[in-house]
Amino acid sequence: MEGLKRIFHHMGGVPKTIRFDNLSAAVKKVLPNGERQLTEEFQNFVLHYGFEYEFCNPNSGNEKGTLNKLFKQIEKLDLLILDELGYIPLHKQGAELLFQIISMCYETKSIIITTNLQFGQWNHVFGNPILTEAVFARLIHHSHLIVFNGDSHRYKESVTPN
Repeated sequence: MEGLKRIFHHMGGVPKTIRFDNLSAAVKKVLPNGERQLTEEFQNFVLHYGFEYEFCNPNSGNEKGTLNKLFKQIEKLDLLILDELGYIPLHKQGAELLFQIISMCYETKSIIITTNLQFGQWNHVFGNPILTEAVFARLIHHSHLIVFNGDSHRYKESVTPN
């Protein structure tokens, strides 16, 4: 949640609605019916900042013809957050779909991407240097790069005795 606080401060405000994947700081568990059991920290965070939230299932975007529905949902967003980009390399279809979403948002929506990867390592995520360059071109135009130095909060918490 600390990263979102910094982003809100940098943006000078809080978006009306934020769409998340199954962010571990927000979701304790995804229940069989698709509902989420939220962490207390996330619930308090939402109450404090007063935004609406939605969750998506990143693995179901193209199941049962829901791709158009996903695009329509993205069109309604003010802010799209791609958390931990590069944690898992994308297969060809996933990389092309993400490019399509980034292109759709280009110059019309705000996009926040968190990653531990340096730019030179992004080709391993997208698997295609031409596609990676096209993604970069859209992301860096009109962008602000915020670099957080130091150990991750997860690392600090794992080595700090309780």
